[in-house]
Amino acid sequence: MKFKHIAPHLRYKLPARLSKQGIFNLDSEYPNENAHKIGYIESFNCDEKGNISWGILRINDKYSFDFEEGDIDILLRPLSDLTKPITVNGYNKGLEFIAAAKMITHGFHNTFWYDIDKFDYRYLYAKDLELLLSLHFDVYKLIPRKIAKKLIN
Repeated sequence: MKFKHIAPHLRYKLPARLSKQGIFNLDSEYPNENAHKIGYIESFNCDEKGNISWGILRINDKYSFDFEEGDIDILLRPLSDLTKPITVNGYNKGLEFIAAAKMITHGFHNTFWYDIDKFDYRYLYAKDLELLLSLHFDVYKLIPRKIAKKLIN
């Protein structure tokens, strides 16, 4: 995974969890109930090529995992969820909402609501882009490129 792929998402506590490889790398003698929980990337280091070489996956205030390349899966909402009811902890008082209804983009730019394959972040207002990043939507199409996995609501 490269820094350039996740950089826009980092300020919004990018969701992640241990991958199958990451769980396998845990000490099997001591099972860990936090191994399957979703957390966020708290910190990381990059090599000279911009690859994330290691970091910390924060699960909660008391628990985190150290990870190396391949040990975590990045989790993002697919763009198809833009018109579906979702809930996000700390947003809209925890009540269900439709992300597309919270956006100010309108008119010509809304054509991608009907054909998500036409979605292009370059046609969004900055506030809308910020909203989508904060709600962990896959704005840069990392899921189809196998850089991220789907975040299930």
